[in-house]
Amino acid sequence: MIITCKCGEHLTNDLRPVRGFLLKPFGDAIYDCSRGKGGGNFEGARISSGGFLVKPKIKVYRKNKQAKFNRVHHSPASIYIGGSDILKGVIPLFKQGYGCCNWSMGEDLHCTCGRVIGKMHLDCYEYKVVQFLEKEVVRYYGFSYGGKK
Repeated sequence: MIITCKCGEHLTNDLRPVRGFLLKPFGDAIYDCSRGKGGGNFEGARISSGGFLVKPKIKVYRKNKQAKFNRVHHSPASIYIGGSDILKGVIPLFKQGYGCCNWSMGEDLHCTCGRVIGKMHLDCYEYKVVQFLEKEVVRYYGFSYGGKK
């Protein structure tokens, strides 16, 4: 699979689906995001090189009985890709003050056309992934890619 912006800008290397995040401290342990199973500690979690993970749109309800309020958290449908599989020039040069040593906390990723196409979680204490918003990008499989290079 190759991901492009809707303007046709080529964003990733050729990718294959993976089941979940690879937990580095344990080597081959996998956290399966689709079923919420696996280890609870994400420190060192990464998506294996050349892989992508699709997460559907999620709506989470949290109840706080003491404060008597409900909180709703919306997470858009997303495609997660390891930072090393993003083509050079797509991720801007890091600016001090936006993270420890790389982009963090879901800083917006913009295409060259100006469209917000995802969020960056690339810092040393994060998963080192880019979260592409599924509504803002196009996925191509096999020989169907026809965008810019």
